[in-house]
Amino acid sequence: MAARILFVVVAVLSFAIDRVTKLLVQEELQPGEHVRVFGEWLQLRYVENRGIAFGLFSDLGLVVVFGTLVVGGLLLFFMLHVEPEDLLTVAGGALITGGAFGNLVDRVQYRYVIDFIQLPRWPTFNVADIAITLGVIAVLAAQVVAMRAESRAARLESDAATRGEDPS
Repeated sequence: MAARILFVVVAVLSFAIDRVTKLLVQEELQPGEHVRVFGEWLQLRYVENRGIAFGLFSDLGLVVVFGTLVVGGLLLFFMLHVEPEDLLTVAGGALITGGAFGNLVDRVQYRYVIDFIQLPRWPTFNVADIAITLGVIAVLAAQVVAMRAESRAARLESDAATRGEDPS
């Protein structure tokens, strides 16, 4: 039950923060307008991204919407119907889901995603993109930890068998 609560809280928070920041940007900036926050290192720049990550595949429109719905729906279904013990995977899945649905709302409502965080030599992005990226990193990290634990357990079992000990 704790995993489900964590999933819902993290997904809703990441979605809400994304929506609020995008609404503030729309309220304060015009498309293409930018504000320097830390000189050239960080700017807020209102961009209407018609593609997916980094503006790629901007001509796929409904395919991107459908793909986002499928991936988000599958993650939501998995996390709400399975009780995983690995809370890092749960939190990562929730970040991915919240971010995916944040960008999906933009796609459905405007036919583009509102991006506004600009770093030097990097495409403009938003809070949903950060959530998705951190979610993927969390899920991958959880998988690496799990694989190492399985490997360690198998090695200990093998060592015990070699010495003729009972592994349990």
